[in-house]
Amino acid sequence: MLKLKPRTFLGARQRSWSSADLCVDLSHYSAGCCCPRHGHVDAFFCFVLDGTCEERFNGRCEILRPGSLIYHPAGFEHSNRWPEVGRCIHIEFVPTLCEGIDRSRLSAPVLQTGHSRAGHIARRIYDELHHLDAVSGVAFEGLALLLLAETVRYTGREKSVPHWLKRVRDRLHEECVNVPPLKEIAADAGVHLTHLATSFRQHFGVTVGEFVRSRRIERSRSMLSNSDTPLSEVALLLGFSDQSHFCRTFKKWTGLSPLEYRRITGRPNPIQES
Repeated sequence: MLKLKPRTFLGARQRSWSSADLCVDLSHYSAGCCCPRHGHVDAFFCFVLDGTCEERFNGRCEILRPGSLIYHPAGFEHSNRWPEVGRCIHIEFVPTLCEGIDRSRLSAPVLQTGHSRAGHIARRIYDELHHLDAVSGVAFEGLALLLLAETVRYTGREKSVPHWLKRVRDRLHEECVNVPPLKEIAADAGVHLTHLATSFRQHFGVTVGEFVRSRRIERSRSMLSNSDTPLSEVALLLGFSDQSHFCRTFKKWTGLSPLEYRRITGRPNPIQES
């Protein structure tokens, strides 16, 4: 098995920042890229920004889509394949960074998908990497500690999520563009509409509507980064009423306009943004 030294990842490095305790690395993977079975000396998180990654470990194959966040313990063996062009951000840390945290809950991989709280923190780390300044080190360390703490909390919460609610979440994740009426989803799950809405917010920390919007924004990020699709078409494909509605929603969720995001990720915009 290939053992990777600290601050070493198998993708093409686009941006990075590191200190004695922490490393943040933005990696790009070409279509068809295969990473053989390997492990890392230090524990790390991988947050998928664009594309789809197939990760194999312990006889399983997990499909990591944009918004997926997976925690890898130190030395954990896994392999990866990127069927299409993709990017991810790695957050690697030394053991002393998580002193005081219940490490027993971090002894195995932890996969979080959809609009998870930890995923939101990982997204903030990615944004910080594009706006480095004199206090970025403090920001990165604080966000990394939040990421670890939220992942520990998640391992406890996930065990208590009813199976029917996990199925609802997975369905919304896949059908976020053309979401069926909530009454239909509740009926298919065998629960009352009100119970579904309250349970969803209780377990996942967001409303159904917020979850769906977050998934649409994640898909739009991928389209903006990996294609030159006009903004008007992106809006239409992802279920927004028009380009202006899409632009307002995107900026509200990310702090950037779609045009600014496309410039940061290196894609030209063939039309002017309204």
